[in-house]
This record gives sequence, C-alpha cells and structure tokens, in this order.
Amino acid sequence: MKTYVLDTHALVWRLTNDRRLGAQDATRERVLTVIEADGRCVIRTIDLEIIRAMPMELDIHDALIVGAALTHVTPVDSVLTCDQDIIRAGLVPVIW
Repeated sequence: MKTYVLDTHALVWRLTNDRRLGAQDATRERVLTVIEADGRCVIRTIDLEIIRAMPMELDIHDALIVGAALTHVTPVDSVLTCDQDIIRAGLVPVIW
C-alpha cells in the first residue's frame, strides 16, 4: 500500500468542490467525518521529531507538512499538494 501525506487544503477543496479554503463549521465537520470514516487515514500529532525535521526555508505550515513526510514511520511515496513552495523546495516527492 502506498503512503501519502496530504496537505489539508487539498482535502477540503476536494470535499467542497471549491478551490478556496472554506472556514465554515459545516466544511470542517464534513472533513472530519470523511477522515474518521476511512480507516486508511491517520492524523499525526505534531511532535519533536516533526519539529526537528521542519525545513527552515519554508513557512511553518509548509514546513510541518514536509516534516511529517520526512519523519513518517514508512517512507512516504508523495505529498499530495499544489503548494509551490513545497514543490520548489524539492525535499519530498509531490503529486498534484
């Protein structure tokens, strides 16, 4: 089975059929419902391992995504994102 780290923007956009990030309660609840219902989804907490792996050249949010990918228990096949800063950094494989 392949392993991916998902930029949460991508999930929200997919679930809402919208290219903008919605901050509405209904959107958050729908995202949480999908994640909880799918046994393949795992939510990692931010720990010191991720923080130590965060690349300094990225903003904190992008660095957390990359840090999570770099420290995953099994090698990550790709990060699912269209974030240009993550793509340009070239630290992890990206699919979009």
